[in-house]
Amino acid sequence: MKRPAVVVLAATFLTACTSGADDPAEPADPPSAPPSAPQSPSEQQEPDSTVVHVRVTGPQDTVMLVARDGQQSQVELEGEPFDFEFTETGTASGHLDIRVFAKSEHPEEEPVRCSISLDGEVAIEDSASTVDENGIAEVSCTLARST
Repeated sequence: MKRPAVVVLAATFLTACTSGADDPAEPADPPSAPPSAPQSPSEQQEPDSTVVHVRVTGPQDTVMLVARDGQQSQVELEGEPFDFEFTETGTASGHLDIRVFAKSEHPEEEPVRCSISLDGEVAIEDSASTVDENGIAEVSCTLARST
């Protein structure tokens, strides 16, 4: 499979797996309230939503596995970074369940790294620049479902 198709597959997987609680419609303004100016799309982010950014980097042979809600997708990075961002709704009640794993046999070229950021702040990160007894450098970034 060619690289662009694999990245689209991974992005589609993450997008399809995002889930959130459906919030009831906001109550209308009382009749005496002055009309408010329309909000831009970036200002309309729900208060219980979180911007999630997943990043994985590594040398040419790096393989990444993303697991979400019982589904998983494997991607060969071919030396290119994997960056994906999405908005997760319903996070106030704990809907995150993201697991990212990556491995390489040649971390001396470039360390294998993964990170997951929430609203611009790194929640978890991992890096490996040496191989283990099996000849593999592995990293894991996990945000388990919480309630």
